[in-house]
Amino acid sequence: MKKLTRYLQKQALQYSDEKYSSAAYLSPRRNHEPQEKLKHHLKTTSSDNNNHLRPKMPPNRKPSNRGAAIPSRISSNIQRVQYASENILQSYELFIPPPPASESDSAIPPPYSEKHPSTPSFPIKRLWIIFIHGGYFRDPSILASSFHATLSLLTDPNSPDQQILALQRHTAGYVSINYRLAPHEAHPQDPTTTPSYEMRNARWPEILGDVLNALRHFQAKHPSTRPGGDEGYVLVGHSVGATLAMNALLHMQNQEGIAPPVGIVGVSGIYDFIRLHETFPGYDAMTRNAVDEEDWEGISVARKRRGEIEAAWAAAGGEGGGKENKRWLLLAHSKEDTLVDWGQLEAMANVFKMDSSKDGPAAVTVKCDVEEIKGKHNACWEDGRELARVIERCVGEIVGV
Repeated sequence: MKKLTRYLQKQALQYSDEKYSSAAYLSPRRNHEPQEKLKHHLKTTSSDNNNHLRPKMPPNRKPSNRGAAIPSRISSNIQRVQYASENILQSYELFIPPPPASESDSAIPPPYSEKHPSTPSFPIKRLWIIFIHGGYFRDPSILASSFHATLSLLTDPNSPDQQILALQRHTAGYVSINYRLAPHEAHPQDPTTTPSYEMRNARWPEILGDVLNALRHFQAKHPSTRPGGDEGYVLVGHSVGATLAMNALLHMQNQEGIAPPVGIVGVSGIYDFIRLHETFPGYDAMTRNAVDEEDWEGISVARKRRGEIEAAWAAAGGEGGGKENKRWLLLAHSKEDTLVDWGQLEAMANVFKMDSSKDGPAAVTVKCDVEEIKGKHNACWEDGRELARVIERCVGEIVGV
């Protein structure tokens, strides 16, 4: 009986694993963040207004071709790693590219060396790129696989972009994190028939805890990314993935086994939920679906002081002299984005532009830059081009400055 029970459990877990694998979610249909269809009004709307619900795809509608051309060198070499066992979504995708053909890893290849020919090498030899997806904490169609198009571009050995080829010589590997999701009214689940490890009923701070646990698990497997090692990582987040990246940084100082990133790339990010709801009142109910209202200000990183962020970055570990005390924050956004307004980027950038205060000599110095990208909210990861470009820029800054 025990053997039969174990066999059935194994079969169920395997079924769920295949159901939530990247291939299953790389379908050729068009994914949107759940607020895509929301009608934005500056007047207060009722919390039971259903205008924001994403309609189901009509049966006669032809799917788009997005996501259908991921090369086999990507899809066949992604490893799915479970960092916790409570839920099938507590996993991350790991991709380690083959080593570069000829260039020495220790040398700074062009164009970085051309930009800064007299600048010595950064203490860290190679970087990992770790991505956190968006989906407003709840969209089951936007998972770790949303990074595949970008990954394909960044790892193309025949890329015509010399900066991409330079990035490849300084990249150790790529990680894309899944985390437990909040409920979604357009994708209901019956708790009486859905296995507990497939339920999407997470809330903040459980969702943030998943990201921190994924980083802890990854660094335990790759200790060279911890202080004293010769590798570091850049944390990249899209939409609420950027929210999670910045909040993860602020909580690392209280976590064992997690070293901070060398840089953070926030793309189309949400950094001030109070401001977001003032601009788009209809988002209130969606945010409340995952985050209690009393926590909205606390998770709004744009309401922190610069010194507080820099002190948290230093307290998390890895502080030292010279370049080792410098961190990079690249904020990217599109003025064509109708779901998250440009004001979110401005609010976050102003923390570093307007506030020059420090919380003491141990605080690191954050170099904050702004990059305008093109396209709608999800366009940057749907085709991968703009997301790849801003990642390349951040890595270039870290390696070459």
